[in-house]
Order: sequence, then C-alpha cells, then structure tokens
Amino acid sequence: MAILLFIFARCGSSITIWKMSKLGFFGVFIVPKVCSSYSAQLTAYGTFWIRRFRDAWESCTHKKAVAFAIFTVIWNLSSISARIWGVFMLYVGFRYYQQKMIKEGWIDEDEITKSEDYWRERQKRIGRKKQKKTI
Repeated sequence: MAILLFIFARCGSSITIWKMSKLGFFGVFIVPKVCSSYSAQLTAYGTFWIRRFRDAWESCTHKKAVAFAIFTVIWNLSSISARIWGVFMLYVGFRYYQQKMIKEGWIDEDEITKSEDYWRERQKRIGRKKQKKTI
C-alpha cells in the first residue's frame, strides 16, 4: 500500500479515471491469471537471478566500496520524499528481521531489551547535555 501511495503522489497529475479503470481491470483479471499460470516459471526465474546476484556479491572483493557506491548513487538521484520513504522502509525491514530472528531463536528477547535500554539511556544523556548547554 505504501508503494502505491508513493507512486500516486509522484505521478498524481497524469493519472485520470480512465487510466485507473484500465489499470484496475488489468490488475484484477490478468495479473492473478498470469501469476497462477506461470508461478513455477516465475519462481525459477526469480531464484535464478537471486542466486546470480548472491554469487556475484560473494565473489566481490570490494564489497564495502560497491555498497557505498550504490548507496551514493541512489541517494543522489532520489528526492527528499523518496529518501524519507526509503529510511522508513529500511526501519520496517530491520524490525521485521529482528522479530524473525527472535521467533527462530537466534536472538533472545533479553538482548533486544538490553540494546533498547542502552539507546534510551543514551538519548536521555544527550537530552540532559542539550539542556545544560541551553541554560
């Protein structure tokens, strides 16, 4: 839903009722049929590309430089609203990953609580320092 709202916000001036009805018809009748008919092929194709990118990433010797370059290009080519949306999606993804690790037993909830307590305490200390500076 967030992706649709973001697209509509960016392209809102060119969207008409006629275009929306065409997209709605396409989305309701054709997309599910294509996905159900070709799910095995689409899954194999997606798995192929994921493995290919994973192999390329694992064989890369300059991972930090490549990641920084990709981040820099995306950051410079995106607008402020896209950056805010991206940061929000990263936060959501991180929280999902964290909850998944708790469910699977990789991380104890005590560890999460300790790290959250640390950050809360740190924010309190920063707030106190700011108050002292303003006085």
